Amino acid sequence: MGSTYSKPGYITHSADPSVHIDVAELSDLKVHMHGNTAVVTGAYHEKGRQDGKAYEYNDRLTDVWLKNEGTWQVISSHYSVPLK
Repeated sequence: MGSTYSKPGYITHSADPSVHIDVAELSDLKVHMHGNTAVVTGAYHEKGRQDGKAYEYNDRLTDVWLKNEGTWQVISSHYSVPLK
């Protein structure tokens, strides 16, 4: 069972002064267009330190983007850790 984080939770992690991110990278991105909606899948890798302790994780992601009045906006985002 995993954890669920909201947008404020993600921002809190990213802005936490005890968190130092050394690597944050996206890879294997694929975009599937459906009219004014895009579904993006890929991989995310993050490595750093929190409270002086090293951490590293690799996630898979699915983001859904909607083009509204000429501007793209994320309307849904899902990250999950793949089974080993």
